[in-house]
Amino acid sequence: MRGRAALAALLWLLSAGCRRSAEDDLVQGKNARFEQRHAEALESYRRALDKLDRDGSPSAQVLRARALAGAAEVYDVELGDAKRAVEVYRELMRACPESPEALSGRIRLAVLLKDRFDDARGAIQVLNDALARSPPESAELRYRVASLYFTLGDYAQASLEGAEVARRYEASAWVDDALFLQGQALQLRGKPREALAVFEALAARFPDGELRPLSLYEQGRVLSALGERDRAVAAWMEALKAHPQPDVVRAELDRARQGVEAERAPALGREEAFRGHGEKGR
Repeated sequence: MRGRAALAALLWLLSAGCRRSAEDDLVQGKNARFEQRHAEALESYRRALDKLDRDGSPSAQVLRARALAGAAEVYDVELGDAKRAVEVYRELMRACPESPEALSGRIRLAVLLKDRFDDARGAIQVLNDALARSPPESAELRYRVASLYFTLGDYAQASLEGAEVARRYEASAWVDDALFLQGQALQLRGKPREALAVFEALAARFPDGELRPLSLYEQGRVLSALGERDRAVAAWMEALKAHPQPDVVRAELDRARQGVEAERAPALGREEAFRGHGEKGR
């Protein structure tokens, strides 16, 4: 009996050693993805999740997040199945909300919702969920939220979100983009003076930035609409030095020049008429 029990114990240990762990399944899934064996990769991630189903330990939570992220990326990147990718990204956010994978998943989910399902409001909600966790990418994510509101035509909220980026993340590389977006939104809200102030602040704050000539061009447009043609021309002349589309700037300058000539023409006509009248009188 003792010999039989010892043999059974040995067989159990050997079989346990041969059984794959969830971590082994994750490795197999990663290798299958690398070799473009998508169905096998998804099956490996499914097996890992099955093994982790009732394990609430912190280590299991880490593996669960990796398995869900891996499966979502297979659907998203390799297979282009946006619908299934959205489902798995949402499950990742539900099951492992504080994991690094969930943050990346939220960002990618927002892109899918906007680009593949035309759901900008859903994308905003997902990004705000990410922002509530104060991630390192907060400035970029808030700028994305501002851009989504701009896309929706909600220029009031877009200008507020843009201003928030500039206020809260002063050292961020996204500040100039946010200011430019804020200025555009204010223009479309019918607030030219406020828009002008933002564009002027952008040009002054980033004198060597890529957006400076664009902001100068926009300054010219605002000033022209306000009837301040000389200041508009000065802004466009400055923008012309580095604007990526100089022909666009030259077109504005030509229109301004034609406007001046059109205004002068009636005055010259009256002058000639009076001169002729005087000559006849003599």
